[in-house]
Amino acid sequence: MGQALVLENDWLRVGIDLQGGVLTFGETRGGRPFLRGRTGSGEDPRVSACFPLVPLCNRVGGNRFTFAGQDYALRPNRDEPLYLHGDGWQGRWSLTDHGTDAASMAFQHEGADPYRYRAEQHIALSNDQLSLTLNVTNQGAVTLSFGLGFHPYFPRDGAEIRFGASEWWRAGPDHLPVARETPPPEADFREPRGLPHWTLNNAYDGWDGVAAIHLPARGLEVQMQADPLFGALMVYAPAEDRSFFCLEPMSHLPNALNMPGQPGMRPLRPGESLGGTMTLTIHNSESRP
Repeated sequence: MGQALVLENDWLRVGIDLQGGVLTFGETRGGRPFLRGRTGSGEDPRVSACFPLVPLCNRVGGNRFTFAGQDYALRPNRDEPLYLHGDGWQGRWSLTDHGTDAASMAFQHEGADPYRYRAEQHIALSNDQLSLTLNVTNQGAVTLSFGLGFHPYFPRDGAEIRFGASEWWRAGPDHLPVARETPPPEADFREPRGLPHWTLNNAYDGWDGVAAIHLPARGLEVQMQADPLFGALMVYAPAEDRSFFCLEPMSHLPNALNMPGQPGMRPLRPGESLGGTMTLTIHNSESRP
Protein backbone atom coordinates (compact mmCIF):
# COMPACT_ATOMS: atom_id res chain seq x y z
CA MET A 1 0.00 0.00 0.00
CA GLY A 2 0.95 3.61 -0.39
CA GLN A 3 1.02 6.35 2.20
CA ALA A 4 -2.20 6.37 4.27
CA LEU A 5 -3.85 9.56 5.51
CA VAL A 6 -7.01 10.29 7.47
CA LEU A 7 -9.10 13.44 7.14
CA GLU A 8 -11.74 14.25 9.73
CA ASN A 9 -14.03 16.91 11.10
CA ASP A 10 -16.75 16.89 13.73
CA TRP A 11 -19.06 14.67 11.62
CA LEU A 12 -17.07 12.73 9.00
CA ARG A 13 -13.85 10.74 8.51
CA VAL A 14 -12.25 9.53 5.28
CA GLY A 15 -9.07 7.62 4.55
CA ILE A 16 -6.72 8.27 1.62
CA ASP A 17 -4.05 6.11 0.02
CA LEU A 18 -1.61 7.78 -2.37
CA GLN A 19 -1.26 4.53 -4.31
CA GLY A 20 -4.00 5.03 -6.87
CA GLY A 21 -5.14 8.28 -5.27
CA VAL A 22 -7.98 6.33 -3.67
CA LEU A 23 -10.26 6.72 -0.70
CA THR A 24 -9.96 3.74 1.63
CA PHE A 25 -13.05 4.41 3.74
CA GLY A 26 -15.73 7.00 4.42
CA GLU A 27 -17.70 7.04 7.65
CA THR A 28 -19.34 9.23 10.24
CA ARG A 29 -17.40 9.98 13.41
CA GLY A 30 -19.71 7.45 15.06
CA GLY A 31 -18.35 4.71 12.79
CA ARG A 32 -21.25 4.37 10.33
CA PRO A 33 -19.89 3.81 6.80
CA PHE A 34 -21.36 5.81 3.92
CA LEU A 35 -18.74 4.36 1.55
CA ARG A 36 -17.60 0.77 1.42
CA GLY A 37 -14.36 0.37 3.32
CA ARG A 38 -11.34 -1.13 1.60
CA THR A 39 -11.62 -4.90 1.53
CA GLY A 40 -8.49 -7.01 1.76
CA SER A 41 -4.91 -5.83 2.10
CA GLY A 42 -3.92 -5.48 -1.54
CA GLU A 43 -3.44 -2.37 -3.67
CA ASP A 44 -6.20 -3.14 -6.19
CA PRO A 45 -8.27 0.07 -6.37
CA ARG A 46 -11.35 -2.05 -7.07
CA VAL A 47 -11.43 -2.98 -3.37
CA SER A 48 -11.21 0.66 -2.25
CA ALA A 49 -13.96 3.14 -1.31
CA CYS A 50 -13.49 5.43 -4.34
CA PHE A 51 -10.92 6.01 -7.08
CA PRO A 52 -10.42 8.65 -9.80
CA LEU A 53 -11.12 8.09 -13.50
CA VAL A 54 -8.56 9.96 -15.61
CA PRO A 55 -7.85 10.66 -18.47
CA LEU A 56 -10.77 8.45 -19.58
CA CYS A 57 -13.73 6.69 -18.01
CA ASN A 58 -14.61 3.02 -18.35
CA ARG A 59 -13.63 0.99 -21.45
CA VAL A 60 -12.37 1.73 -24.96
CA GLY A 61 -13.58 -0.69 -27.62
CA GLY A 62 -10.82 -2.52 -29.45
CA ASN A 63 -8.26 -0.55 -27.42
CA ARG A 64 -8.17 1.90 -30.32
CA PHE A 65 -9.65 5.24 -31.33
CA THR A 66 -9.28 7.91 -33.99
CA PHE A 67 -9.01 11.62 -33.27
CA ALA A 68 -8.38 14.42 -35.79
CA GLY A 69 -7.59 11.83 -38.45
CA GLN A 70 -4.92 10.11 -36.36
CA ASP A 71 -5.26 6.52 -35.14
CA TYR A 72 -4.24 5.76 -31.55
CA ALA A 73 -3.80 2.47 -29.70
CA LEU A 74 -4.12 1.74 -25.99
CA ARG A 75 -2.82 -1.24 -24.07
CA PRO A 76 -5.03 -3.24 -21.71
CA ASN A 77 -4.11 -2.08 -18.21
CA ARG A 78 -5.80 -4.72 -16.03
CA ASP A 79 -6.74 -8.38 -16.13
CA GLU A 80 -9.34 -7.58 -18.80
CA PRO A 81 -9.08 -7.42 -22.59
CA LEU A 82 -9.97 -3.72 -22.82
CA TYR A 83 -8.24 -0.60 -21.53
CA LEU A 84 -10.17 0.35 -18.39
CA HIS A 85 -10.71 3.52 -16.32
CA GLY A 86 -7.58 5.40 -17.44
CA ASP A 87 -4.26 5.39 -15.57
CA GLY A 88 -4.72 7.50 -12.45
CA TRP A 89 -6.20 4.70 -10.38
CA GLN A 90 -3.07 2.59 -10.95
CA GLY A 91 -0.41 5.23 -10.38
CA ARG A 92 1.42 6.64 -7.40
CA TRP A 93 0.15 10.10 -6.44
CA SER A 94 2.21 12.74 -4.63
CA LEU A 95 0.86 14.65 -1.67
CA THR A 96 0.95 18.39 -2.40
CA ASP A 97 -0.98 19.73 0.59
CA HIS A 98 -2.52 18.23 3.72
CA GLY A 99 -4.50 19.53 6.68
CA THR A 100 -6.81 17.91 9.21
CA ASP A 101 -9.85 18.08 6.94
CA ALA A 102 -8.43 18.51 3.41
CA ALA A 103 -5.68 17.15 1.20
CA SER A 104 -4.39 17.68 -2.33
CA MET A 105 -2.40 15.28 -4.47
CA ALA A 106 -1.02 15.07 -8.00
CA PHE A 107 -0.21 12.36 -10.52
CA GLN A 108 2.11 12.68 -13.50
CA HIS A 109 1.58 10.30 -16.43
CA GLU A 110 4.24 10.01 -19.09
CA GLY A 111 3.73 6.44 -20.26
CA ALA A 112 3.97 4.86 -23.68
CA ASP A 113 0.30 5.43 -24.59
CA PRO A 114 -0.76 8.63 -26.39
CA TYR A 115 -1.73 10.49 -23.22
CA ARG A 116 0.72 12.74 -21.38
CA TYR A 117 -0.91 14.63 -18.55
CA ARG A 118 -0.88 15.88 -14.99
CA ALA A 119 -3.87 15.07 -12.79
CA GLU A 120 -4.69 16.75 -9.50
CA GLN A 121 -7.17 15.81 -6.80
CA HIS A 122 -8.46 17.88 -3.91
CA ILE A 123 -10.40 16.07 -1.19
CA ALA A 124 -12.10 18.10 1.52
CA LEU A 125 -14.54 17.72 4.41
CA SER A 126 -16.83 20.61 5.35
CA ASN A 127 -19.53 20.04 7.94
CA ASP A 128 -21.63 17.16 6.53
CA GLN A 129 -20.05 17.21 3.07
CA LEU A 130 -17.24 15.35 1.34
CA SER A 131 -16.09 17.00 -1.88
CA LEU A 132 -13.74 15.54 -4.45
CA THR A 133 -12.34 17.72 -7.22
CA LEU A 134 -10.41 16.21 -10.12
CA ASN A 135 -8.46 18.15 -12.75
CA VAL A 136 -6.37 17.08 -15.71
CA THR A 137 -3.95 19.09 -17.86
CA ASN A 138 -2.82 17.90 -21.29
CA GLN A 139 0.98 17.91 -21.24
CA GLY A 140 1.37 16.15 -24.56
CA ALA A 141 2.43 17.67 -27.86
CA VAL A 142 -0.94 17.20 -29.61
CA THR A 143 -4.60 17.86 -28.95
CA LEU A 144 -6.46 14.81 -27.61
CA SER A 145 -9.90 14.02 -26.20
CA PHE A 146 -10.01 13.73 -22.40
CA GLY A 147 -12.57 12.64 -19.84
CA LEU A 148 -12.96 12.53 -16.06
CA GLY A 149 -15.00 10.67 -13.48
CA PHE A 150 -15.24 9.19 -10.01
CA HIS A 151 -15.80 5.57 -9.00
CA PRO A 152 -17.31 5.50 -5.49
CA TYR A 153 -18.42 2.26 -3.81
CA PHE A 154 -21.41 2.29 -1.47
CA PRO A 155 -22.57 -0.38 1.02
CA ARG A 156 -25.49 -2.23 -0.53
CA ASP A 157 -27.47 -3.94 2.23
CA GLY A 158 -31.02 -2.65 1.80
CA ALA A 159 -29.91 0.44 -0.13
CA GLU A 160 -32.34 2.36 -2.30
CA ILE A 161 -31.33 4.92 -4.91
CA ARG A 162 -32.99 7.64 -6.93
CA PHE A 163 -31.68 9.77 -9.79
CA GLY A 164 -33.08 11.61 -12.78
CA ALA A 165 -32.29 9.80 -16.02
CA SER A 166 -34.96 8.22 -18.21
CA GLU A 167 -32.70 6.32 -20.63
CA TRP A 168 -29.83 3.91 -20.31
CA TRP A 169 -27.43 2.20 -22.68
CA ARG A 170 -27.93 -1.52 -23.06
CA ALA A 171 -24.51 -3.16 -22.82
CA GLY A 172 -23.10 -6.01 -24.87
CA PRO A 173 -21.06 -8.96 -23.58
CA ASP A 174 -17.92 -6.78 -23.63
CA HIS A 175 -19.70 -4.25 -21.34
CA LEU A 176 -19.70 -1.61 -24.09
CA PRO A 177 -22.93 0.28 -24.85
CA VAL A 178 -24.84 -0.94 -27.90
CA ALA A 179 -28.23 0.83 -27.83
CA ARG A 180 -29.90 3.70 -26.01
CA GLU A 181 -33.19 2.48 -24.56
CA THR A 182 -35.76 2.94 -21.85
CA PRO A 183 -34.56 0.79 -18.93
CA PRO A 184 -36.76 -1.99 -17.57
CA PRO A 185 -38.91 -0.96 -14.60
CA GLU A 186 -36.58 -2.58 -12.05
CA ALA A 187 -33.70 -0.42 -13.36
CA ASP A 188 -35.64 2.84 -13.63
CA PHE A 189 -34.48 4.92 -10.68
CA ARG A 190 -36.53 8.05 -11.22
CA GLU A 191 -38.38 6.91 -8.11
CA PRO A 192 -36.58 5.34 -5.12
CA ARG A 193 -35.98 1.63 -5.47
CA GLY A 194 -33.57 -1.09 -4.50
CA LEU A 195 -31.12 -2.63 -6.92
CA PRO A 196 -32.19 -5.58 -9.10
CA HIS A 197 -31.16 -9.15 -8.37
CA TRP A 198 -29.32 -9.36 -11.71
CA THR A 199 -26.03 -7.63 -12.55
CA LEU A 200 -26.42 -3.99 -13.44
CA ASN A 201 -23.48 -2.52 -15.36
CA ASN A 202 -24.99 0.23 -17.46
CA ALA A 203 -24.54 3.91 -18.24
CA TYR A 204 -27.47 6.28 -17.86
CA ASP A 205 -27.44 9.19 -20.29
CA GLY A 206 -28.70 12.71 -19.75
CA TRP A 207 -28.15 12.54 -16.00
CA ASP A 208 -28.94 15.76 -14.16
CA GLY A 209 -26.01 15.41 -11.74
CA VAL A 210 -28.08 14.56 -8.66
CA ALA A 211 -28.59 11.21 -6.92
CA ALA A 212 -30.10 10.22 -3.57
CA ILE A 213 -28.88 7.14 -1.72
CA HIS A 214 -30.80 5.68 1.22
CA LEU A 215 -28.70 3.45 3.50
CA PRO A 216 -31.21 2.11 6.05
CA ALA A 217 -28.76 -0.32 7.64
CA ARG A 218 -26.54 2.68 8.50
CA GLY A 219 -29.35 5.11 9.28
CA LEU A 220 -27.90 7.47 6.68
CA GLU A 221 -28.90 9.40 3.59
CA VAL A 222 -26.29 10.37 1.01
CA GLN A 223 -26.99 13.12 -1.51
CA MET A 224 -24.68 13.13 -4.53
CA GLN A 225 -24.19 16.33 -6.49
CA ALA A 226 -21.88 16.44 -9.52
CA ASP A 227 -20.89 19.32 -11.76
CA PRO A 228 -22.60 19.61 -15.19
CA LEU A 229 -19.42 18.20 -16.73
CA PHE A 230 -20.59 14.79 -15.54
CA GLY A 231 -23.51 14.07 -17.88
CA ALA A 232 -23.43 10.28 -17.55
CA LEU A 233 -23.94 8.07 -14.52
CA MET A 234 -22.58 4.53 -14.53
CA VAL A 235 -24.37 2.10 -12.23
CA TYR A 236 -22.57 -1.09 -11.28
CA ALA A 237 -24.17 -3.65 -8.98
CA PRO A 238 -22.86 -7.19 -9.50
CA ALA A 239 -25.17 -10.09 -8.76
CA GLU A 240 -22.24 -12.20 -7.54
CA ASP A 241 -21.31 -9.71 -4.78
CA ARG A 242 -24.23 -7.96 -3.11
CA SER A 243 -22.08 -6.20 -0.53
CA PHE A 244 -21.66 -3.03 -2.63
CA PHE A 245 -22.82 -1.00 -5.60
CA CYS A 246 -21.29 1.91 -7.52
CA LEU A 247 -22.74 5.17 -8.82
CA GLU A 248 -20.04 6.66 -11.04
CA PRO A 249 -20.33 10.26 -12.30
CA MET A 250 -18.61 10.38 -15.70
CA SER A 251 -18.06 13.12 -18.25
CA HIS A 252 -18.70 10.70 -21.10
CA LEU A 253 -20.18 7.30 -21.91
CA PRO A 254 -18.13 4.11 -22.05
CA ASN A 255 -16.41 3.86 -25.43
CA ALA A 256 -17.34 7.45 -26.29
CA LEU A 257 -14.05 7.72 -28.18
CA ASN A 258 -15.50 5.35 -30.78
CA MET A 259 -18.98 6.88 -30.98
CA PRO A 260 -19.96 9.43 -33.63
CA GLY A 261 -18.88 12.85 -32.44
CA GLN A 262 -17.22 11.40 -29.31
CA PRO A 263 -20.09 12.59 -27.05
CA GLY A 264 -18.95 14.04 -23.74
CA MET A 265 -15.25 13.90 -24.59
CA ARG A 266 -13.37 17.20 -24.24
CA PRO A 267 -10.59 18.00 -26.72
CA LEU A 268 -7.70 19.61 -24.85
CA ARG A 269 -4.90 21.39 -26.63
CA PRO A 270 -1.44 21.15 -25.09
CA GLY A 271 -1.52 23.02 -21.78
CA GLU A 272 -5.32 23.11 -21.52
CA SER A 273 -7.12 21.70 -18.49
CA LEU A 274 -10.43 20.11 -17.54
CA GLY A 275 -11.90 19.78 -14.07
CA GLY A 276 -15.00 18.91 -12.08
CA THR A 277 -16.30 18.22 -8.58
CA MET A 278 -18.47 15.58 -6.94
CA THR A 279 -19.95 16.33 -3.52
CA LEU A 280 -21.51 13.84 -1.12
CA THR A 281 -23.71 15.23 1.66
CA ILE A 282 -24.25 12.76 4.50
CA HIS A 283 -26.94 13.08 7.13
CA ASN A 284 -29.08 10.95 9.40
CA SER A 285 -32.10 9.24 7.87
CA GLU A 286 -35.44 10.87 8.42
CA SER A 287 -37.33 9.60 5.41
CA ARG A 288 -36.80 7.68 2.20
CA PRO A 289 -34.84 9.57 -0.50
